[in-house]
Amino acid sequence: MRAFFLTLAAFWAAAGPHILRLPGWALIAAVIVWTVAGTVAAGRVPRSLRGVRLLMGVGCFAGVVVTYAPAMGRDAGVALLFLMLALKGYEGVSLGKGLFVVPVLAVFLLGSSLLYSQSLLLAVYVVLAIVVILGALNAMTPGAEDATAGWVRLGAVLAGQGMPMALVFFVLFPRLPAGLWGVPAETVAGVSGMSETMSPGSVGRLALSREVAFRVKFDGAIPGGQRLYWRGLTLDDFD
Repeated sequence: MRAFFLTLAAFWAAAGPHILRLPGWALIAAVIVWTVAGTVAAGRVPRSLRGVRLLMGVGCFAGVVVTYAPAMGRDAGVALLFLMLALKGYEGVSLGKGLFVVPVLAVFLLGSSLLYSQSLLLAVYVVLAIVVILGALNAMTPGAEDATAGWVRLGAVLAGQGMPMALVFFVLFPRLPAGLWGVPAETVAGVSGMSETMSPGSVGRLALSREVAFRVKFDGAIPGGQRLYWRGLTLDDFD
């Protein structure tokens, strides 16, 4: 069970920056998957059949498609990675393959948070999460210390040893005009809502925005539905 709880900590540490942007059903699905995996690891239920894992995988994939289609871009990819990583932990428990691969893949989930922001606060969080992930990897290796402080301490040492190389890449890595890894912020489709700018080709497909466009307060009774229409922005300055 020690390896299971360490893997669980590494998973949620990597998923932390994405909690508020993931759909609610994906978070609930991950909690259910890890709960079932925990009961299997504790020996309270027998190891599940292959068909159950396949059904969960297909269900998660279908949920991502339904939630994000037709704009299957950055957000959809992160949600799919989050769910597949949870299922990978369940697979490691149910098949007895071990959980070593989950913290390794958690690094990619953690790194995907940098596709949204490269703020100083997020950088500090990423370093702390890396310490947790490296500590989990250390605890799973043969001959590791039994004390939790030893795992965390070695994780911090390994993270510190990687800092010089990170600084070298920070100085020498070219600054690209596009987003990190060439992935811009969801420009695969236009987004409905209020905007003062529009680029050619950005309205080839429309993705519904959940952001509030504006709020209306009536002094008297609310008019009928046929009168609830407001004209938005009219763009007349172009080149």
